[in-house]
Amino acid sequence: MTEKLVIQLLEETVNEEGETLRHFRWGFVDELSHWPEDTHEGSGEELLVAFENQSRPALLLISGNKVVSLPVAYNKKEARHFLKLLPYQIEDDVLGPVEDLHFAVSSNKESEVISAAYVDYDWISGLLLWAKENELLIDRCIADYQCLQASDNELLIWFVDGNVQGHRANGLGFSIAQSLSQPFLKDLLQNQQDIENPWQVRVYVDDAETQEIIESHIMPPVEYEVIIGQPALHFEQNNQLNFCSGKFGKKLPVEQWWKEAKPLAILAAAAVAVFFVATFADIYLIKKQQASVQQEILSAYKAAVPKGPVNDPVTRLKRMLGSNTASNEASQAVYLLSKVAPVLDQLKINLATLNYSNREQALRINIKAKSFNGVEQFRQQLDQQGIKAELQSSNAADEGFQARLRIALKGSRNG
Repeated sequence: MTEKLVIQLLEETVNEEGETLRHFRWGFVDELSHWPEDTHEGSGEELLVAFENQSRPALLLISGNKVVSLPVAYNKKEARHFLKLLPYQIEDDVLGPVEDLHFAVSSNKESEVISAAYVDYDWISGLLLWAKENELLIDRCIADYQCLQASDNELLIWFVDGNVQGHRANGLGFSIAQSLSQPFLKDLLQNQQDIENPWQVRVYVDDAETQEIIESHIMPPVEYEVIIGQPALHFEQNNQLNFCSGKFGKKLPVEQWWKEAKPLAILAAAAVAVFFVATFADIYLIKKQQASVQQEILSAYKAAVPKGPVNDPVTRLKRMLGSNTASNEASQAVYLLSKVAPVLDQLKINLATLNYSNREQALRINIKAKSFNGVEQFRQQLDQQGIKAELQSSNAADEGFQARLRIALKGSRNG
């Protein structure tokens, strides 16, 4: 664990003038330090003097006597509205109005039951506002008993400084005055313990004398282990119930936010600038190409029409070539010829000329047969294949008969 600044609120009183006086313990903790031996104590003013040039975030420990923790049902489908519903979920177990409370919940939301805690809103608000006004950066605020390092199904109980603290790995815990602890521990350990999965209760005391007192006068007749010494402490455990949340959540100062966001903003601005430069370059090149194409069209038009106006040369060329020279329909020329050619060959009829109109989808042919009867046979055989052969003109010729016919598919738009 890296070095962490920890500030613990030990006592809070109000003088005759109504001013709140606070007494703190503070120090830095890491792998080699010992809490609370390696710490300092003093008033709020002494704390501010000690850290007047400090800007690092701190963990604030508040007395567990002011905190109530409890398990609550959790439905993942209501995750978005859970914090709004939580006060009314427990209001039957709270003496006062739930609107006067501030809540913290466990970050572990994988179970159907999670840990939550509440504290008086006005009290926590006054404490955190005092820290903010005096430029003490508090990033986490938890109950003091949540520093006891419990694991698995342990319940750690520590008799310390006239109080009894307890903590479990799920984040639930308590802190109560030693003089009131006997009925509390009896109710907790005898009446509420899970019989199928009993807690592993470990009790920590300072000396053998305290051990004798708690065994004879405080602890109920349940299975537990007494250890003389201090329990292991860990200030960054899972399931800690952090009261620096909601309205008291961490908010990044504008200057610090801009300092962190500035490189990204510059990168984004550069990307936008490159995008616009590339876009305008493409537009310029396209316009340049369009001008070149227009010049080529104009040159082609001048080659075809040396004299006359040159406005809209494409339209004028289309008009000169005829508006019906093109068709969007596929050509039927090859198909019609595939039907006409075999019949011509079969009837020994000669094909004199051939012309195809894509607009009309029709062939115009001139043929030479031995007789008019040959022309009629030609028409009839095409008609049997779905081809309409319309006789447009006919006349007798040298040793035969000439005819002009229009050939098209039956049912075509001009057929």
